[in-house]
Amino acid sequence: MGGIGKTKMAMAINNRILEKSNQFDKIIWVTLSKARDIPGLQIDIAKKVDLDLSNEQDEIERMGKLHEALKRRKRILFILDDMWQEFPLGKIGIPEPTTDNGCKVLITTRKKEVCNKMGCRAANVKVETLTEEEAWELFLDKVDELTPEVMPTAKLVAKECSGLPLAIITVAAAMRGNGDLGDWTVALNDLRNFSNQIIDSEDIVFERLKFSYDRLPNEKLKKSFLCCALYPEDYEILARELVDFWIMDGMVEGRSRQDELLEGQFILKKLKDNCLLESVDVWDLTYADMSDGVKMHDLIRDMALRITSKNFMVKAGSLLQVLPSEVAWEEVLERASFMNNMISKVSISPRCPKLSTLFLGGNHFISGITHDFFIHMQCLRVLDLRCDWVKANHHLESLPDYISELVNLHDLRLSWCMKLKKVPSLAKLVRLRRLELNNTAIEELPEGMEMLGKLNCLNLHLVSLRETIPLGLISKLSALQELYLGGIKVDKLYDVGSGESFANELLSLKELENLNTSFHCLSDYASYVGSSKFNGLKCFYLAVGEDYNYREYHLEDEKEEELSLSGTGTGTSSTCWIQCLERIDIERCPKLYTFFKGIPIPPSFFCLKELRIYGCHNLKNVLSSSRFSQLLQNLEVIWVNECDELEELIGEEEEEENRRNVETPIVVQFPRIKKLVFRNLPKLKSIWRGVMICDSLEIVEVDNCSELKKLPQFKGEDQSIQPPASLKEIYGTRKWWDSLEWDPAYPQNILQPFFIGMD
Repeated sequence: MGGIGKTKMAMAINNRILEKSNQFDKIIWVTLSKARDIPGLQIDIAKKVDLDLSNEQDEIERMGKLHEALKRRKRILFILDDMWQEFPLGKIGIPEPTTDNGCKVLITTRKKEVCNKMGCRAANVKVETLTEEEAWELFLDKVDELTPEVMPTAKLVAKECSGLPLAIITVAAAMRGNGDLGDWTVALNDLRNFSNQIIDSEDIVFERLKFSYDRLPNEKLKKSFLCCALYPEDYEILARELVDFWIMDGMVEGRSRQDELLEGQFILKKLKDNCLLESVDVWDLTYADMSDGVKMHDLIRDMALRITSKNFMVKAGSLLQVLPSEVAWEEVLERASFMNNMISKVSISPRCPKLSTLFLGGNHFISGITHDFFIHMQCLRVLDLRCDWVKANHHLESLPDYISELVNLHDLRLSWCMKLKKVPSLAKLVRLRRLELNNTAIEELPEGMEMLGKLNCLNLHLVSLRETIPLGLISKLSALQELYLGGIKVDKLYDVGSGESFANELLSLKELENLNTSFHCLSDYASYVGSSKFNGLKCFYLAVGEDYNYREYHLEDEKEEELSLSGTGTGTSSTCWIQCLERIDIERCPKLYTFFKGIPIPPSFFCLKELRIYGCHNLKNVLSSSRFSQLLQNLEVIWVNECDELEELIGEEEEEENRRNVETPIVVQFPRIKKLVFRNLPKLKSIWRGVMICDSLEIVEVDNCSELKKLPQFKGEDQSIQPPASLKEIYGTRKWWDSLEWDPAYPQNILQPFFIGMD
């Protein structure tokens, strides 16, 4: 049954297997949920093996490509969590487990017939409720300390949870830290009253969970919790996005944006402390990295939906093709969510004057919205129509003009509506705080932008404007904290002959914390970063010249600093901010011939984690000498692509070459390097000619580097003949691998087990 701990047990199995590194080559975990469709499942599994199927429309083609990618990796454990219906593994693209391929499948489900139909009869494990002793032990662990006075009553409270772990955990969390016998007696009576009223085992679970909800100390916490049910089942919600939604919807209001963020984080912590939300690491598409997130257990979500049944309409992730008819949209409706469905047209005109939130994001087939859809939504504060790069909307070209009349709107998100050409006037939307138009087809800014004095976030990432952003517009948006202009051509940011005015406008934004933009030249860039206000940024991505790596960044707890140089061959002298850089991208710099050469600043680049170089066709080497590796001890990723003249990653000075000819190989150390990627480098002959100490190295990828005939001696700190213990995979073509030359002191069989052919 639900809440009994199936997923937790699967997690424990997953973690235990990870400790035995030689049992499986890979573990792929996928959560299915009730409304999960096969295409979505295929795309999710493909991501786990770095295969992008998002643009592949044909299910058979997806199946074939996925099957080939999985077959190459052989020993895989597939954990399919929360299955509600059976399906043939082959229809997805999952190889049938055999002794030869070493694959296995672990399923968790509430339905025994699912196990039987999947062919698991001999290996079924029924998960039972906890014994009374086990239940009490778990209750004690979650409730922390109990006084002798309340101990007998607490035991009875634990017993009322019927041995269900989820119920025990949430009830214990609700009573944690409470030493008042009267409160414990009331709690026991409440639980017993529930038991007298209900018979169904699932109802028992819901009432125990509602017990925890009822004991949240205030309405703000309760409302914030209930709104988490707007997201689809098993949805991993980015923590920063959830807090931002609470703010935009009006559940969290403070004197300043910073106060609101702090209060939002406090609410998030309280809900996690009460075990109503679970902490998870979420893959953040924006950062291409893991970020803090939360998730609702599906039973807790069902409980929340029961509570909100009159005021919420939630059909998220339900494979809907049309919206419910007007009759279903009652006037008391406050929030509605149709996220991640298959809706193609919005052709109704519902009457819901109290509606504050409308989630329509992830419906990438929407092609039109009727002109009167929003007419009776005067209180709307949050309107979310965004998609993402995995499933962009290629159909919606226009919006109803009535959006201009939604004067209470705080949040308008239209990201990745890639055919959207025009947005109605925003002149009346003076309360608007967030506007996301990134990756749309707009060619001109909406009318009335200058009226948005409360705007905190403006995202114009990757829009192709016909005309330059008007001089003075950015400085009028004085409340901006996040500004994304990446991918807008520099001549559309700068008025001709305006000189440093663009940099000065940016410097006028006193609240700015997050910035993604390009500068016309290094002098404008220097005038900005040389200002004391630049130090107020918490996260930035700055480019000089036309930037080709269009990514966007949001606020993080710690300052992440990044610089991209594009289309220029000049450099800049080091300053203190260089020492804080965590990532550097260098793209299409035709005059660059080396990156590190003769820099007399040992502390520089100490924080650098990623170095990515692309399209620098005169680059001869990245480091002109091995001694520069001492400046890069925190480097985790080196990625070099399409540099026609590159011959070496690490070059040698004359003294080093003479030493190599008469002594043992020179050692370079990159203690934290995890990934080395070399692609399309026709003249690359050497990564490093000696020993590379790289205790953290996990992946080496070499693609289309035909002149690279010898690999470095990858070793751990002890410099034994064995490669680093962290090494997992070396990717390359079989032809390249077979052509490599090997040192007798470091033979091919040392690295052979890690090679994976990319043919």
